[in-house]
Amino acid sequence: MSSLGLTPAEETIILNGSKRYSNALAILKYVSKSIDGATCDECAEALGLTENSGSPRFSELERAGCLEFTGVRKTTRAGGIARVCRVTKNANFRNYFKITKNKTSKHGLSQQDSNILAAGKKFLKNWHKNKKNEDKSVVVKELIMALIKTEIVSCSPEESAPAP
Repeated sequence: MSSLGLTPAEETIILNGSKRYSNALAILKYVSKSIDGATCDECAEALGLTENSGSPRFSELERAGCLEFTGVRKTTRAGGIARVCRVTKNANFRNYFKITKNKTSKHGLSQQDSNILAAGKKFLKNWHKNKKNEDKSVVVKELIMALIKTEIVSCSPEESAPAP
């Protein structure tokens, strides 16, 4: 069992699986190797992560009790001020799973459902601008095709075949 509460086999599975979990584990491992701790910006730069993928994982790791603020602040590459965090003495990556497992949006929807809702709203907004008087069945078909194109909804060939 590693110091992060995972077996080597579990670490391998996580690092080769979901980007969310592999990024979070990579951040935690990076910070654990840093003597004085690290900022989110330092982790993102070292691991090749974007701000949009690094910052949420860093915050989630803090909420899970895996990272803690050292009291030190550093200047980021962009000139802002960032908090330096270190791995907690009792850091356990399993706690990260607990806080992120069934994460829901502010509307009580899962992340995937929120994405579908956002894509549907975007489609309808654009559709209203262009085609106000079309048949509703055409709108539904176009919406489904738009969702499939954004890879939010998958469709097998059997599902896409017209009904007899």
